[in-house]
Amino acid sequence: MGGTVAIDGYIRVSDVGGREGDRYASPSLQRKAIEDAAKRIGERLCEVVTEEDVSGAKRAEHRGLGYLLERCERGESSGIIVSNIDRLSRGSLKESAEIYERLDQVGARLIAALEGVDSHAPGAELTFGMLALIARQQWRRIQGSWKSARSRAIDRGAYPTKTPWGYDRDEDGRLVPNEGLAPIIRDLFARRARGATISDLAAFLADVPPPTSERATGSWSHSTIAQVLRNPAYTGEARHGEFLNENAHPAIVSRAEFDAVQVARPIRTPKGDPRSNEALVAGIARCAGCGHTLKIVQGYGGKLRYYCKGPYSSGTCPARCLICVDELDPYVEDWFLAAIRDEVRIAKAVEANGKLDTAQQALELAEARLAAYVETADTLDRKLYLRGLEARQRTVELAKLDLAELHSRASLLGDAPSGDLVATWPDLSVVEKRRLIAALVDGIRVSKGDGDAVGRVQLVRDDVVIAPRKRRMALAK
Repeated sequence: MGGTVAIDGYIRVSDVGGREGDRYASPSLQRKAIEDAAKRIGERLCEVVTEEDVSGAKRAEHRGLGYLLERCERGESSGIIVSNIDRLSRGSLKESAEIYERLDQVGARLIAALEGVDSHAPGAELTFGMLALIARQQWRRIQGSWKSARSRAIDRGAYPTKTPWGYDRDEDGRLVPNEGLAPIIRDLFARRARGATISDLAAFLADVPPPTSERATGSWSHSTIAQVLRNPAYTGEARHGEFLNENAHPAIVSRAEFDAVQVARPIRTPKGDPRSNEALVAGIARCAGCGHTLKIVQGYGGKLRYYCKGPYSSGTCPARCLICVDELDPYVEDWFLAAIRDEVRIAKAVEANGKLDTAQQALELAEARLAAYVETADTLDRKLYLRGLEARQRTVELAKLDLAELHSRASLLGDAPSGDLVATWPDLSVVEKRRLIAALVDGIRVSKGDGDAVGRVQLVRDDVVIAPRKRRMALAK
């Protein structure tokens, strides 16, 4: 095949690492070696594929190399030239042998320019195998050194990636909270835990300079705010791959506050008719018959009503409840204010029931069982072990979510005295009132009673009715 068609070249750089200009000569040096080799064997150089930030351990078909191999197999190229064998592959010896075999089967040529390897020369296969082995061992050594370096860096508390917004770095690479931004971040997490939407948080941050990446626009994007709220670095954690240091640097928010934000349920202002914003429990009131959220409609005389829209894809609702806003809202509001006057704030209500303590104990037990199970790894069949490990890890995650949900509720009313809430209640917006009510109840069930015009209203948390009794009231007609 040699000489009948042009030959191709392959250039690969594992890690550019921000290099450029004179500091980044690798691709040009590789290309010169390839061009010189093509001239030396009298072949015209056709396609040259250059790949940057690509590991040689990746399989050929997942790289541009796979494209060049296919060209050889179709007879469109007489072979491939690389500067060194380690540019071709640092994968397993089997993978390197497969590359050599694919080229050999179609009579294509493989040349490592700087190492003087030509697959058409006698003894080339043995030389190729030895160089591939050396390349693989070099890769393993580099990986081992890199892994050790990462482990040491995380152990000493150095943060491995871009400095998170709200932190600075000390001379050792550890994160240090920015005194001016740390209080803003705490407030940001607290607002989200209380049910603020991303749009609400963007408005809150309107006068705060955004991170460097957002400076061009001068405003906070929703995705950047979401990234801040999801970043565990604010709890003091530094992680790089499998290496984790939970106390790498001073935390800005506690782990409980962070977890509470991850499960927070934002309460949005209903869209559509502006009058729908007058409904106090919009998004909270549900039809007891089908479980769907009651919609809002303007009825006779301009009165607003909660109603079950149905039918739904799951079928026709057996209840189709309809109740006036001015009938349901005052009842819920009176109940909430009575609960506040009686000091039944969410933090105390949860603690009184022992839920926070119970949730914490459940998490600690799940984590202890997981740790004990990990110690049995060498005594169990691998498939059985992995199955059991997955189940125990799932139990830990669910326990964390339960605890985070309770902390999310507890953070809503915070430490504000109940008297202050009662006094300021008339001055709060409907959305603010709705958020406070949502901290005490999961939902408000509205159902038909014994007659078409009489219904029952139940305030529910954790599937338990928490109002003193089932409230019977007239349903809208």
